[in-house]
Amino acid sequence: MLWIAKRPLLLHILLYFLISISVFAQSSRDYYALGLRYAKQNNTRAAISAFEKAISTDRRFAKAYHQLALSYIKLGTIHGRRKATFAMEKALSLESNNVRFNLDMAKLALRKKMDGEAKSRLQKVLKLTPTNAEAHYLLGRLFTDNMLWYKDTTNPQEDIIFTFEKYATEEMQQATAHFEKAIFYKPEFVGSYYYLAFLYFEYGDFFAMKALLHKATSFHAKDSDLYLLLGLVYHTERKFHIANNYFTKAIQLMSSEERHQVQSLYPVLNPEDQLKYTVLKSSEQQKLADSYWQKRDPLLLSDVNERLLEHYSRLTYVKFRFGNFEEGKNVWTTDQGKMYIRFGAPEKKTRTRGTMGMDVGGRAQRTDKRYFVPARERWQYDDFSIAFEDEYMSEKFNFMRTFNPENDGKIIFEQKIKTEPHSYKLFNDTSTMKMPFSLTQFKADSGKTRLEIFYGLPAKKLTFYRNDAAIITKLQRGLFLLDNTRNPIHHKKEIRRNTLLSIQNPNGEYLKLDRIQSTVPPGNYNIRLEVLDEFTQNFGSIDYHLHVRNFAKESLTLSDILLANQIDQKASASFGFHDLEIIPNVYHIYKPLNRIFYYFEINNLKKNSQQETQYQVETIVRNLESPRNPVINFISSLGEILGLTNKNPGEISSIQRYSGNSPDERMHSALQITDSKPGKYRLTIRVTDTIRSSISEREVEFIIQ
Repeated sequence: MLWIAKRPLLLHILLYFLISISVFAQSSRDYYALGLRYAKQNNTRAAISAFEKAISTDRRFAKAYHQLALSYIKLGTIHGRRKATFAMEKALSLESNNVRFNLDMAKLALRKKMDGEAKSRLQKVLKLTPTNAEAHYLLGRLFTDNMLWYKDTTNPQEDIIFTFEKYATEEMQQATAHFEKAIFYKPEFVGSYYYLAFLYFEYGDFFAMKALLHKATSFHAKDSDLYLLLGLVYHTERKFHIANNYFTKAIQLMSSEERHQVQSLYPVLNPEDQLKYTVLKSSEQQKLADSYWQKRDPLLLSDVNERLLEHYSRLTYVKFRFGNFEEGKNVWTTDQGKMYIRFGAPEKKTRTRGTMGMDVGGRAQRTDKRYFVPARERWQYDDFSIAFEDEYMSEKFNFMRTFNPENDGKIIFEQKIKTEPHSYKLFNDTSTMKMPFSLTQFKADSGKTRLEIFYGLPAKKLTFYRNDAAIITKLQRGLFLLDNTRNPIHHKKEIRRNTLLSIQNPNGEYLKLDRIQSTVPPGNYNIRLEVLDEFTQNFGSIDYHLHVRNFAKESLTLSDILLANQIDQKASASFGFHDLEIIPNVYHIYKPLNRIFYYFEINNLKKNSQQETQYQVETIVRNLESPRNPVINFISSLGEILGLTNKNPGEISSIQRYSGNSPDERMHSALQITDSKPGKYRLTIRVTDTIRSSISEREVEFIIQ
């Protein structure tokens, strides 16, 4: 009877327990769903609270632990990652073979630099699902990081330096295999394309890199990073027009925030200009950027700005090399990223592993004020070097800090960018042509001035072709007039297919002589002449700040004096001046007893009542290094010498008188210093218009050696 009496009570208790379980189960699912909604809204704190409530009502709710871990990871803090690790371990203890749980645990381990744990989890995933593309991708990332670590690492031991290139190659092969499998199993998974392309780039397999990226764009036609990588590889191959097209497309596909970041001048300005730049409006920043890069265009001959393309290439390389861009971190602000963007790839890069300082007895000793010496990386440039160190063993290198400012990486960097914010060379020293030149100005029509530029090209750096009976060169050249802020005003571009005259420089080396003319208004200009050999891509340039004279005035004017090696009474297509052929001396250097030929023009002579001009030309030669008067033979084709004087020490002069019927005269003559002493001389031409009693003179210097 007692049992019968208690049975209703037991039934009530059982019913209450079942109802409680049902209520708790329902409420844990509600909290879980609420947490998912918060997570989707990026309300991380609220999501964490909801998932914790779901777990408190159901301690075996594996998915809630998993989502709680993901929410803690989003906090981006050490404490958050610790909490995430605990929650992820709990989820795996409940569902050890859950592929998603294992993948996310591996990603968490990678963030914590626990490579062994990550590798173990990923290998487990591949045992469960061998075709899992994400696991292959993450293993590829792990092996890529290892490859980059070994690639530049050295281990100095007394007189021997050990490298780890063998290990780098092995890691590269492993990474390549996993990325290829990830692409095979999931062709639309873009991350594998990024990093496999980057691997190909690091090892110089540009053909494979291009093929891979073109394949990737068939799946991801609007992915800006793929086009950035295509721009990088074509730029590295110096296919600048193709690179420009891909960089342009990448920028068009970017969000406005990404586009602003890529086009920002901030990473290449000096500290003072950075402060000014940050207060500008967006439109003002863009206008400044356009002007800034235009002024630094190293090859005006081309239709693209190679310096700007180099900037985009550096940004792209830094994005994939120095950090995990998938985490949303701006790796362009890391120390190595900032350095690379400003100065590009170092000429030499070495890395040493971290070590404990030990004395000969094996006891710990302090090195650089520390017992532990972290891994260090040194970048060597042409005129300076800079060191980084991995102080926290995270494989993220920052400027090396020391008590000695001469070796402190941060101080070296900050001092360097004050005077040289960035650097770039389009052409290396071996492909650069030195171009001696002479530039002279003459009167032209319509109030303009004619520029005559003669220049020499080193014959050994040119390519020659046979064209019927002639030997020609294939050159591109351009003459550019820029204002004082280097904005373009006028340009003249040409394709040259000519036979050039051979001359010798003072050292006996052969040059090819060429000439370019331009007619410009008077004013102040920056003149730039560029010449490019189409086959060798050897390049020469001349930069010259020039005041272009005004010959349009009514007063007597005299052109510049053109020094020459030879002047003959015949005209040629290349070097003709009216009825004269002039072979200029672009060095202004002569040997003893050489004839010194010269040409000049007189403008705006006044006529008398008989419509005649009357003028005299005084020729003065002065030794600038000796008071001894030179002995000179004046060899004139223009008239008789009326007198020689040497009233000033180190100087001799002659006067010749002329009459004519034109206000403009063309004059040429020659002189020979018979007792020439090595040194510097000055030739002065002084013209006197005897009708109006006005004088004009010009001078030019030359060397006897």
